[in-house]
Amino acid sequence: MIPRRPEHAWSAISTFSLAACCWCTSACVQANPAFLADGSLSDTEESGEGESEGADASGAEGESGSGEQGSGSETTEASETTEAIETSATADTGEMICGDGQLDPGETCDDGNAENDDGCMTNCLVPESCAEILAVDAEAASGAYLVDPQGSGEPWEVHCAMDFKGGGWTGFLVQDTCNGHLSSTVEAIWEATSGIDDACRPYAEYAEGGSLGYVWDIEFPPGFSAFFLSDYEVKAIATPELSYIQLLWSVPAIFPNGALSFGDAHAEGPVANWAANGGALETFGEDEIKPYPAQETVFELSEPSDTLRIAWGEYGQMHEGLYPWWSGRIYLR
Repeated sequence: MIPRRPEHAWSAISTFSLAACCWCTSACVQANPAFLADGSLSDTEESGEGESEGADASGAEGESGSGEQGSGSETTEASETTEAIETSATADTGEMICGDGQLDPGETCDDGNAENDDGCMTNCLVPESCAEILAVDAEAASGAYLVDPQGSGEPWEVHCAMDFKGGGWTGFLVQDTCNGHLSSTVEAIWEATSGIDDACRPYAEYAEGGSLGYVWDIEFPPGFSAFFLSDYEVKAIATPELSYIQLLWSVPAIFPNGALSFGDAHAEGPVANWAANGGALETFGEDEIKPYPAQETVFELSEPSDTLRIAWGEYGQMHEGLYPWWSGRIYLR
């Protein structure tokens, strides 16, 4: 039985951006708590600062109007007034005062708290990756964090693996490749029927024999030099087989064998491959879902990159195809 295809599938487009096909809602995107949509501070934060400044000003007026000297309360008021003046003078010089809830020169955020998981780190910078968070807080625990790899101004949730192989791994889902979080494109090497389902998962297939080959490039601007897969699964369309050990991106399959591979989009070929990593070489069962054979295995690139590539291909005489990323996460560092 052929799995249901969405109405927006296509067969005649060789390159497409997944962001253009996203069916996700705006609920995917979480704004930095320190800012409004236009980048200004929230009303709550502005009013809080105004009250503080008003209190200082009131204290200063009371002191000058009384004409009295020597009281303990007046000494305190004078001290507070001096501090307010010093703070104002410091702000006037353009020096960053991190943690005051105001966006100062050199800051990309300031939410006034000491948390690093909310899209604004304690150094008043928006993190682009989990590695940046770990650099600020060496004791950071694994879990959900907000990051902004593309500098969009709207940090979104990833899973940071902080206690695995040195920590600092940024883990994202397939849905993050088409909802505006990460830019990605799919390009045909050997064109077949292809598309993306309602959960943002690309696929390609041919009905009665033929060939298909696609590369899926996912941009990660902070850069990475290694990656691993966790709970990663692929889904067959009909009965493909992935027994070809791919060496070059330009050769996605060799009759009668297909392939699934991962690596640097700027390199000549992959560093991870289904068959090479111990995957089953026999034909998939009808529409079968299988885990990638090397889970939580770190794959090193020959040099740092800003684009991860997933490639899949098939070449045969039957109805065959594949969803190369059905579920699970990819982690980059």
